[in-house]
Parts: sequence; C-alpha cells; structure tokens
Amino acid sequence: MSNHQNPLKSILILMLAIFLFVPFACEQTIDPLQDEELIKISQEEYARPTKNSRLNGNVYEKFTPKWEESEVIDLKNGGKIVMAPLKSSLNVTYSNELGFSRKLVVEFDKRMSIKSTEILEIVGTPDFVKNNKKLIIENRNENEIKDFEGGVVISDVNYTTHDGKAFNRGKKNGIAKIANKEKGARKMFYCVDWYWVSNGNWTYLYTTCEAGSEGGGGGGGGGGEEENGDENLKCKPCTPVPAGGTAYEYHSEAAGNDPHYGMPNHTHHFRMNQSPTNKGCKCGWTRDYIHPTEGFSPLPGEIPVSQSGGGGVY
Repeated sequence: MSNHQNPLKSILILMLAIFLFVPFACEQTIDPLQDEELIKISQEEYARPTKNSRLNGNVYEKFTPKWEESEVIDLKNGGKIVMAPLKSSLNVTYSNELGFSRKLVVEFDKRMSIKSTEILEIVGTPDFVKNNKKLIIENRNENEIKDFEGGVVISDVNYTTHDGKAFNRGKKNGIAKIANKEKGARKMFYCVDWYWVSNGNWTYLYTTCEAGSEGGGGGGGGGGEEENGDENLKCKPCTPVPAGGTAYEYHSEAAGNDPHYGMPNHTHHFRMNQSPTNKGCKCGWTRDYIHPTEGFSPLPGEIPVSQSGGGGVY
C-alpha cells in the first residue's frame, strides 16, 4: 500500500507547489505601466469619440489638454490618476480673490484599467488650491476634504453634465456651480463674467472673452482691417459706435447689482471690438477694457451700452 501512497503524495505536493508558485510567478512578471504610458493612454482616451461628443474625435471644443504639463499621482487604493491642465480657447482673466483650477482627470484602477475620465474644476482660496491639488483630486468624490474651504465641480468630458458641491471647514455643506448672470450676453458682448455660486451666494470667479478680443481688464482691439485679414475685403462699420468706440453701464447696489472690487456703486466700461475680414468683421463689446470706476462715472464720449450690431464684409 505504501507503494501507492508515495506517488499520490508526490503528486499532491507537486500540485500544491504549482498552486502556490504560479500566482506568485504571474505577479512577478507584471510590468507596471510607466507614467509616460499612462499619459499616452489618457491622450488616446480623450481623443476617442464619445456618445454625445460635439466634435468627431474631440470631446469639447472650448478646452485643450496641456499634455506636456501632465502629472501622475499615486492613489491609496493602488490606482493612479493622470491630470492635465485644460486650456480654454477663450481669453480668460481670473479673480485675485479666489483660486481656480480646471483639469482633465483620468483615473486608473490598480490593474491600470481606466476607471473614469472627467473634467474637474476646483475653487477655493488661492494658496490652498495651488498647494493641495492632489488632496482635492484624490478626494473629489468624498464629502470631506481636510481643511478645504471652496468646492469642486465634476463634469463629463463633453462638459454637458455637472455635479458641484461646496465645502466649509473641510466638510460638504451644499451644492455649487459656475454660472453667469448675463442672459443673452454672448450676443451682446465678447466678454462674460462668471461666478462661483455656492448655496445661493454669487462670488466673481473669472471673465471669458471671445478669441479675437482682449477683454477682462485688457485692452480691446481697434477693429477694421487687420494684418491677418483679406486685403481685398473691407469691414462694414459697427453700431451703435464704430470699432474702437466706447460705452458705459452703471451698476448700483440699490438696483440689486453685486459689488465689484469693493465698490457697491460702480461703472463698467466697454469698447467696440471687430474681428478681421477673414473672420467676418463681427462686432461685439469688450467689457471692462479698463478697470470699473467708482460711482456713476462715464468717461468722455461714452454712450449707454446697448446691443452691438453692424459689421460684415463688403
């Protein structure tokens, strides 16, 4: 009987050894993906057309990832995140009072498979946002982020669905969003003010201006014929003032307007901007081409701001 037991025992020992060794051997042969490979995979994922994509092969025409500035961070659960700053196609001027960051976030699980791809916007005190991006990004889906005063807005890569939440003393205390107050503003102005809206409170965040204008505190272009226009075409004049003309808009606290730069009553200043001939000679106001001024203070020659019009080529 012992002659039959020894071979059986040997087989059992061999099977046990294989059972113990194979997983270990497989684990040892896994070649972890390098950061450069994860960034490349993220680029391919971003470029992949999605169900609701506005552009074939691109997710959102307003934003472009700055892949050269990508960072890879390690997660506590063994996964990784690739985050790339998103550059807007618009000219943007940011508030000095709030910190803001917009990033493409691609999360990988511990097997290095893509878990999620999203756009993350972070709002908070400038120093905290600058120095704690990793902490905020890693805990963006949680209801507690240590010492965080601000909030996050998580959007799909098409920038069509948004989930925002505000934090106070590190704990979630409500919902939040980024919005503007100016209905129809894109028809009237090249520039639009955007606000951080948290639990019903509106705080100025940044100003966007259409490409071709220099708004948000910078100077507006003169208009007419420009170097990159077609020399065989000319621009029709803008209305109610020609390109380079100015206008004003008075905001008062009594009328329910928000204070700007600590001024309850203030005047905004606009300059008419016109695109070059190869862009159709479109007309639009550049808002705050100079800093708002206190009280009712139109500059010489300014008219009350109204709908821009005119333009076109001939």
